[in-house]
Amino acid sequence: MTAPTTGYTASWLLSGSKAEASSGLAQILRGMAANGVLGRLTDRAFGTLSAQLAEITYGLIDVDLGALLQEGLRRHAMLASAARSTRDNPQATEVVEIAGHAVTVTHRPSVDVLVNEVQVTTLAFELVLDVQVEALLGTVRQGRLVELQVGPCTATGTLLCESVRLAGGSAQLDPTIVVRLGRGLPLIREA
Repeated sequence: MTAPTTGYTASWLLSGSKAEASSGLAQILRGMAANGVLGRLTDRAFGTLSAQLAEITYGLIDVDLGALLQEGLRRHAMLASAARSTRDNPQATEVVEIAGHAVTVTHRPSVDVLVNEVQVTTLAFELVLDVQVEALLGTVRQGRLVELQVGPCTATGTLLCESVRLAGGSAQLDPTIVVRLGRGLPLIREA
């Protein structure tokens, strides 16, 4: 099942600090130039490289927070137990109350920097996303999560490049919504 888009992405969460991220990338690149890796670039080439890296960086962090939450729900022990007990009984329905559930994911992409088709360095990024759900009710039928009632959530994110903080953000999400998941999100992986 493809996760529905919530509109809440990591880039949205970090968007308030885009200028800070660009400044941090420029700082990293200036350090590499001072150490000789990028020191032979003209000011124009250096500026172009900085701008392209800023765009690539935000492309790397287009992670949907709803998809992150769904993956975390698949791993929740109480939901997995409800999935096993309802899997083979079409009439069985279990409602699972989850309070204080946290989902944390770390992505570690990298970008190869090429100058005149020659790789001069690789930049290592780290994106840490954390969603804290205050309250959630999940309805499970036939081993699938078919409905969610989601209460308030707090999402935080931090973006690093070469261990330098580029951006960070936190947002209180108050969706208080009911999400019907059609055929449902499978909670038990098929063998």
